[in-house]
Amino acid sequence: MLVGLCAFSHLYFHDIRQDKSLWVKTGILFPGFLLWLNLFLTGSRGGQVALMAVLLAFGWSLWKFGERLWGRGRWRKCLALAVVALSALVLAKFLVAGLIDHEAMASYQAGRAWSIASRFNTWMASLLMALDHPFFGVGPDNFKAMLPAYQIQARDFLQFEYEDMLYTRWAHNEYLQILAEGGAVSFTLYCLLLYTLFSRIFKPSILSQKSEQVFLSLAVLPFFVQGVFSWPLRFPPHVALCLTLLAVLLPRDNAFKWTPGRVQRLFLALFCSAALVGGGWAFFWSCQVGFLKDRIANEELIEENFENFKTLAENPAVAFTVLNKGLTPFVNYAEKNRDQAMAAGLVPYLKKAIFLEGASWQWYNLARTHIVLMDEEQARSAVEASLDLNPVYEPSWKLLHYLNVLHVARETGRPLDSFFPEGPPSWELPDAGDSVQGSIQDL
Repeated sequence: MLVGLCAFSHLYFHDIRQDKSLWVKTGILFPGFLLWLNLFLTGSRGGQVALMAVLLAFGWSLWKFGERLWGRGRWRKCLALAVVALSALVLAKFLVAGLIDHEAMASYQAGRAWSIASRFNTWMASLLMALDHPFFGVGPDNFKAMLPAYQIQARDFLQFEYEDMLYTRWAHNEYLQILAEGGAVSFTLYCLLLYTLFSRIFKPSILSQKSEQVFLSLAVLPFFVQGVFSWPLRFPPHVALCLTLLAVLLPRDNAFKWTPGRVQRLFLALFCSAALVGGGWAFFWSCQVGFLKDRIANEELIEENFENFKTLAENPAVAFTVLNKGLTPFVNYAEKNRDQAMAAGLVPYLKKAIFLEGASWQWYNLARTHIVLMDEEQARSAVEASLDLNPVYEPSWKLLHYLNVLHVARETGRPLDSFFPEGPPSWELPDAGDSVQGSIQDL
């Protein structure tokens, strides 16, 4: 939003007010500075690879059509862009060094190293899914449910550590995820789409030697390059931006031309109306999830929002997000306050979350809930399932040790408190997301 505000401010003063002062002329560089700064602060390696691809394509177009695209002052403009990029890089490094303490930076660097191996593991799991379901894949949106089992196979094949497994909803690679979920059929169609985009849109736009078309084409390129390392086309704001750029490119030089008839226009109107209503409906429920998240951040409001949680967890539009992100605060509250009524109400939702994703920390939460309900047998079964998925998940080992101590205390008649001189342990987790590693580090 800030970049857009700066860009439109420059447009207003430069084109509408006809202000030709130096401040206005150089002001066009400020939005670029903000974009560079944001990229360097994220430290995204996929983003940097996409940036290199854009720079290579830009350099080629500059060398091939430089004078016609930029005019005689093209090298001066390139130098100005380079100075802006270098300034953003220096400021980003300064902000990181000045605002982040040494321990946090060390943890961040360790996490970056771990994420490399975890992505290789996830990519291999995606390939194994595709090999087992070569033609039609595992089905749309089934990737997250089947990932845990295939990650075990991928770990064994790659000879990685158990810590390298990452429980997530995505393959961190658009192409491999399409291959895994849709098989060879969907992957072939996607490749045909990319070929069509390149041959009918990107290539004519660049060869047109019109600066606005060249830069629009370069703006679309990162979505497909970074798709090798992440999921840019599965994040709605990114999809909207990509489609907007493509829509601006489409009418140029009649790359595609279609004149709808009366029936087709009616169908398009109905389709767009339905899409608008559906989008508004999804937006409404997404806002409800956001409100719930804000309310349960306050421990005093957790109990009174349990019914609201159950309503959202039954809604297909947001059920997965609510079950994935919203269960842990309620489990923490039930465990801390020994609230058996809430624990009993949480069990079916925990089982549903396990059915949808089946991550080790979800089994761990189920085990904690059964401890509140004093069902040691079910708690042991759940914690062992957690360790089967991730044998180095430390919270599950601690909980299993606690269950073993309970058994020994019962067999020997020795008071339980004597095994824990500093008091019984707490199994409270931070608000869990997709990353099990994050929970381990926080604990």
